[in-house]
Amino acid sequence: MRANDARFQRAILNNLESARSRLTGLQEQISSGQRLTRPSEDPSAYARKSRVQAAITRLETDQGMVEESAGSLRYVDQTLGDLTAKVRSLRTIVQRASNGSTGPQLGESMAQEVDSILQSAVNLSNSEINGTYMLSGFKSRTPPFQVQKSGETITSVTYAGDLGSPPLNLPDGKTLNIALNGQSVSSGSGEDFFQTAIELRDALTQPGFDAGPYLDKLEKIESNLLTRRAEAASAGQYLESLSANTGEKLINLNMELQDLSGVDLPSAITQMLSAETTVQATMQVASRVSQLSLVNYLR
Repeated sequence: MRANDARFQRAILNNLESARSRLTGLQEQISSGQRLTRPSEDPSAYARKSRVQAAITRLETDQGMVEESAGSLRYVDQTLGDLTAKVRSLRTIVQRASNGSTGPQLGESMAQEVDSILQSAVNLSNSEINGTYMLSGFKSRTPPFQVQKSGETITSVTYAGDLGSPPLNLPDGKTLNIALNGQSVSSGSGEDFFQTAIELRDALTQPGFDAGPYLDKLEKIESNLLTRRAEAASAGQYLESLSANTGEKLINLNMELQDLSGVDLPSAITQMLSAETTVQATMQVASRVSQLSLVNYLR
């Protein structure tokens, strides 16, 4: 009889341990929100979960890379748009000066406007993003344009970058190349933006101002800026499309991950309550069996 009691006790204890393990697992699922917390629970599903998590991590890295490149292009687009606006402001000044009624005082005032636009355009072209000068070619740590001054007046603007066009990094080791640097932006039309502004400023203070040549030059400069901006915009659209596709893949993978490992909370809570009841009942049975075994032993 005592041997039978011992076997029965072991069976009860095994059941109790199993019930407790089940209860602990359900409690972990509810607290973590994850159905799979260790490989032993479902080796095949856990392996699939690990692969999906790795794919999500890789795509998130890809998405960050695309967003960084897209951010650089947005900066370039904004810069080119602002430079185009300054060219149009210069054209407006030329048109005002061409009406023939410009006196020395008004000419000097307009020359000061041009000088202000010139200085602003240089500062704009020399701006940086995350410590990188976007218009310096491969010399990205060097401000692209250097100025020479006489007092406070700019007398020349020189391009200090190189003629390279650093590619934008894309996922899987790919790159996106855009022919864009300070040289192509400032004088890609054959007419130099900064030199034209300097000459215009100086000419406005002289008698007999001839607007025609400056209007022609500014038209070419604006056309070049619009072309460069269109190229950047086309590349930006490609990156936006790539980002959208990557984002869609991430959504699908996260949904798959949720299906694989996400816990059905109402069901898990119901199972946990049932497991708690099982543990309590098993403990009561174990207690009664222990008492009976003691009685049998004392007989």
